[in-house]
Amino acid sequence: MALLAGTSTVIDLRLLGVAKELPLSTLKRLYPTIWTGFWLQAFSGLVLLVAYPTKSLTSPAFYIKLALIAAAMVVMVRLERRLPSGDGEAPLFPGGRPLALWSLVLWSGAIAAGRLITYTAAYSIYP
Repeated sequence: MALLAGTSTVIDLRLLGVAKELPLSTLKRLYPTIWTGFWLQAFSGLVLLVAYPTKSLTSPAFYIKLALIAAAMVVMVRLERRLPSGDGEAPLFPGGRPLALWSLVLWSGAIAAGRLITYTAAYSIYP
């Protein structure tokens, strides 16, 4: 999750005004890392789901986590398409700040929901 949410947070914070000396166009280079993190998370999540299906599938937090990740990925793709490419520095694109804020909120929620799965499962492997 660190590759995915952590790298996305770097982009979001830059769009919110942190490290203004960092050109927006260089942030495009972080997206392969984000996609690598996404596919690693998808694979490891599938393995965990196969290992403990009842625990995950009976937890409302599991479904909330999936919805938050889906929404965060939509926001991430929208940001990727809007970031300027090339060497020249473009001004901040319209709607960049709200998207960055939503991204931070969605990733934080997904992480919190993932942590809550253990405590909200209707059935657990532990007595």
